[in-house]
Amino acid sequence: MKLITTVALDAKEYINEKELIRQALKYAADGFQTLEEYAARATVNEKTVLQKINKTLEGEDISRLEEVCFARAYDISNIVGNYKRSHVLTATIEGAATGALGFM
Repeated sequence: MKLITTVALDAKEYINEKELIRQALKYAADGFQTLEEYAARATVNEKTVLQKINKTLEGEDISRLEEVCFARAYDISNIVGNYKRSHVLTATIEGAATGALGFM
C-alpha cells in the first residue's frame, strides 16, 4: 500500500511540475509576442514605409500601402532586399542577447 501511495504522490508531483513548466513557457511566449508587437509599432510605420518606397521608385508617388501592388515587382524586390539585410542583422543581435540571458 505504501508503494502505491509513493507512486501516486510522485506522479502528482510530476504532473504539477510539467503543468508549471507548460504555463511558464506559455507566459514567456505571450510576453515575447507582445514585445514583438510593440517593437514593430515603434520601428516600422506606414508613413516610413511609404517614404522609403517613394525615395527608391522613380516617377511614381505612392500615398497608401494598398498602392504598392501597382509598382514593379523588381523595384519592390530591390527595396525589400536593401532593408532585409539590416533587419536580419538586428534580429540576430537581439536573438543572441536574449539567448545569452537564458544561459545566465
